[in-house]
Amino acid sequence: MKIEGIKTSLVGVYSVTKVNKKANKAQTPQSDKLDISREAKEMAKSKNASQKKRLDEIRKRIAEGYYDREDVIREIAERMIQSTDLKDYIDKRRG
Repeated sequence: MKIEGIKTSLVGVYSVTKVNKKANKAQTPQSDKLDISREAKEMAKSKNASQKKRLDEIRKRIAEGYYDREDVIREIAERMIQSTDLKDYIDKRRG
């Protein structure tokens, strides 16, 4: 007795699978998604709180006239002169 290989047709299965994939894509449009961890959210809140505190301190100093003192003005001027940001800005302005 001679046994021949089993013949199967995958054409029908392939076509059904292909149609189902197209149907799924049409139903669920793909979009980008961003998940932010709990720890990152807490860090952001902490940073915002510390920035607000710092701004409140600066506002208080302005109201009290702290930045009008000669020694403070001199220190601010020195830091501005030494700042690479200011140097870059001046260089860009000069062209």
